[in-house]
Amino acid sequence: MEGERAIHPAELIQYLLHRNIITTAEVVDRGVQLSGDMRERSVLRALAIGGVPTYMVKQARAPETVENILQELRVYSCLEKIPELNGSIPSLITADADRGLLVLGWVGKDGLQYSHLPREEMAVLLGDLMGKLHALTRNIAGQSGMGDRPWILSSLGGNPRWLPEELPEVMARASKPDLLKKGLKYGEKAWTLDALIHGDLKQEHCLLVDNGTKAALCLIDWELAGYGDSAWDVGSIISDILFDRGYELGDDGDGAVEIIEEGSLGVFFHFYSQHCLVDSDFLYRVALFTGARLLQTSMESAAAYGMGTTSGVDMLVAMAEQVLSDPSAFAQMLSYGVTV
Repeated sequence: MEGERAIHPAELIQYLLHRNIITTAEVVDRGVQLSGDMRERSVLRALAIGGVPTYMVKQARAPETVENILQELRVYSCLEKIPELNGSIPSLITADADRGLLVLGWVGKDGLQYSHLPREEMAVLLGDLMGKLHALTRNIAGQSGMGDRPWILSSLGGNPRWLPEELPEVMARASKPDLLKKGLKYGEKAWTLDALIHGDLKQEHCLLVDNGTKAALCLIDWELAGYGDSAWDVGSIISDILFDRGYELGDDGDGAVEIIEEGSLGVFFHFYSQHCLVDSDFLYRVALFTGARLLQTSMESAAAYGMGTTSGVDMLVAMAEQVLSDPSAFAQMLSYGVTV
């Protein structure tokens, strides 16, 4: 990448020694190992001491992506002040704003792997955690910074914020492109500022942690977080569940209704609603954003895996059309288990 700025591993070790994050004895006697994961905006490195994962080191890949890391730092600094969310986000060890670098405590029993709990158990944990997050961050816009409105909402309008090169080819697979355009337009108009949101919620960003008593979740990768619409987070996790389950079933995109009726999303909303009001307006926004996020994922999948059948692009587009063909009906289905 032009302007690449991530620290070389040897330099990173020296930096951590200088900051007293690791010690000379740990390096010499126990050994320090780094393993990296190159991402679009950042480099995420796992640091193990004596073979035991201990820290996650995250740094912007280029000058233009430093702001993403700084926004993540603002979010961590804000959420650390909310005792009820302790353990639900990685612990911030140190940060270097000039370098766009974060050092975080290690999360998860098996590294950066998302858990495979039974669906209903995951629904309980996610509903409770997301409900707490949104309920406890209603009034912290100035502290957490504003999140960007998702690019997908303006992608088919007259003034798009950004367009992926895969958009024309993906849209050519849609049977009702005008319906998708209409749904995204409604979603953009419906956007509401009401809580701090993660902004990129999916199951792989929800790690299972061992707190010594019972299973718990920790949310990672807060680069796209900020004050925004809580319904976007909920719609994002629903779209991820639909995609994951539909892919597992070999679905052709017409099975969103059947997946919803399996019941785990009713469990999710039951626990979410213990903390946040879940009314008809909120569920309608969730429906719009579920469709939008399905379409966004179709473009991300096309970029990563191409347009073949294994990419799931056609299924994602078909599910987006199914949801956005009647958002009100989809919202009504979501209300199972919730008193609206």
